[in-house]
Amino acid sequence: MALPYLTRRGDTFAFRIAVPDDLRPLLHVREIVRSLKTQTRQVAAPRALALASQVLQLFSELRDMAKRDDKDGIQIDFGFKINMNQFGFKTAEATDVKPGEAAEAVEAVLRLQQRLDQDQPQVPVAAAWPTPSLAVMSVTTPSLNEAIRDFLKGQHGASESWRGKLAITLGMYLELAGDVPLQDLKQATISEMFELICRLPNQWKSIQKRDGVSVREIAEQEHRGPLVAPATFTNQHKACMTAFINWARAKYTDQGFPPGLSLDKVEYRGTRKRGENKQRAFTLDELKRLFEGPEMAAIAADSTQHHKFWLPAICVFTGARIGEVCQLNPQTDIRQDGEGIWHFILSEDTEAADGVRKAIKTKTTRLVPMHAKLIELGFLGYLERVKATGSKSIFPAWKPVRGRAGRQPGDWFGDFLRDIGLHGVENNLGKALLGAHAFRHTMLSHGQAQGLNLTALTHATPKIDGVSPVAQGYMDPTIVSSLSRLKNDLDKLDYGIEFPVLAR
Repeated sequence: MALPYLTRRGDTFAFRIAVPDDLRPLLHVREIVRSLKTQTRQVAAPRALALASQVLQLFSELRDMAKRDDKDGIQIDFGFKINMNQFGFKTAEATDVKPGEAAEAVEAVLRLQQRLDQDQPQVPVAAAWPTPSLAVMSVTTPSLNEAIRDFLKGQHGASESWRGKLAITLGMYLELAGDVPLQDLKQATISEMFELICRLPNQWKSIQKRDGVSVREIAEQEHRGPLVAPATFTNQHKACMTAFINWARAKYTDQGFPPGLSLDKVEYRGTRKRGENKQRAFTLDELKRLFEGPEMAAIAADSTQHHKFWLPAICVFTGARIGEVCQLNPQTDIRQDGEGIWHFILSEDTEAADGVRKAIKTKTTRLVPMHAKLIELGFLGYLERVKATGSKSIFPAWKPVRGRAGRQPGDWFGDFLRDIGLHGVENNLGKALLGAHAFRHTMLSHGQAQGLNLTALTHATPKIDGVSPVAQGYMDPTIVSSLSRLKNDLDKLDYGIEFPVLAR
């Protein structure tokens, strides 16, 4: 009787199984074939069945990963290669990785490998046969890629922000050093990396994605925009490399990791100064230019572009980050409470739109009342129209990018500021308008100028005038910062803007 998954390749038996159609885009193959290294059917049959069990389990894990990643908003442009030995042990690696995707590839492969590791088989003694690759692995110094993956595995209890920074910085290091054995790492590569970082523009990752160029090529170009700032150099890149080197020195010195690698003499040598070009609030005149100018009037007159009006309008009356606003699900995140107060729910716990990974910096759900001006301008009508389409995105015209709902809107708003001559304009303190985060400064600053303490609407811990920090620790925020009280204070905020009338 023919045994499923068993075939011949010449005189040698082989394992063979077709990859289901829905998994082919992920695995980039139509079938999996592996030599069973035997010409005896009695030996080949149990080996084929053992591999079949593991491959079918792999298919199930990959489908589960796809479902979770769709929910989490992970998008990848590279493929995966699954290596499997005759015991069914599986290891993952990325394929077709383009320049600039190293960090994402490391993170994605790590996530997949963790899932594969959850159900690795136990090797029965009777099933063992020669595996030269395992013997080689036991004496070979780990490669840089393997060490980075091992390091990142231990970081999954850390914040998503920290893990993202690690992936970016270590991906850059991997790109420059190559996937060499740890014993071949050089201090010169670290020094070169940090020299290049000082010459990179703020948006170097976007340039990599757009142009498919290397970090070195980007650093060698002339850039008009601001370069990487000292704080980013120190708090992200240097901190991430320091953490990795200290960990690798402790774990791999006996396996060849150079103990002399150090960042002690690495210093920022760029042209930026600490604290320069920080975001600032819009002045009232600048807000009028933004909302009363001919550019916004054209947007208001075209119903297909109304999302471009509502984005800055919501931000200026909530102080919310652009990502928090853009990830709002109109079906669940904008509603009335028991007193009839319309409010926004900024949370990681509510349902996300397809392809969106919700993120709140403080991980704490915030309820932000809807300013009366938004209701007056017709936002509830816009909300109902979007809800009627079944969309789970408040701005369905903008698509998420790698799980981030605010990437495209943020790029658009930055360009809009440039178009109307406001981007990069500094005040007398040297702080500039750089993007939508300025609305956070705007709401708090103008609120304070009008005698309103609106910090409870942001991630900042609200400070109550005349009350000591110790006393504030005893206060119940559900009373002090109740939705009705916040709504009462927020509605007093008045920018004096003549907003455009939106076309029906």
